[in-house]
Amino acid sequence: MSRRNISLKPNLRLTPIDTLPPLPNYQRHVNLALQSTRESFMRPLILSAFPILLAGCVTDLTAEAQRVRQLSLATAERCTFLGPVAGSEYFAWTTGGDAQSALNKVRNEVAKRGGNAFVLTQTVSNDDGTISHADAYRCP
Repeated sequence: MSRRNISLKPNLRLTPIDTLPPLPNYQRHVNLALQSTRESFMRPLILSAFPILLAGCVTDLTAEAQRVRQLSLATAERCTFLGPVAGSEYFAWTTGGDAQSALNKVRNEVAKRGGNAFVLTQTVSNDDGTISHADAYRCP
């Protein structure tokens, strides 16, 4: 008995394996295509988030805190001392933004305590953030 090679698709031509591109190159092209698609999707999403992030960086003043004023130590002698307060802010876009937000937090805290003035006792600013310490007062 002789064996015959029977082919269901006689005209099928197979490409030898050694002529195909190696798998890592193929995978690299697929990864580049996926990365490009991902970047084109993420870029508008990230850019649309910037205004939201910028708006959230500086602490807003409450209505009561808008009437809180900063005093010198000499002016505060005729006022009632309410206690120490502090405000801090980290990771704003600028050091000035950190400082402004920290002072806004001090003003908000003074207003919560029923005060209308403060004397700034210490402010420390660096690249990471700002911490402000103050004494809260109620003045006539």
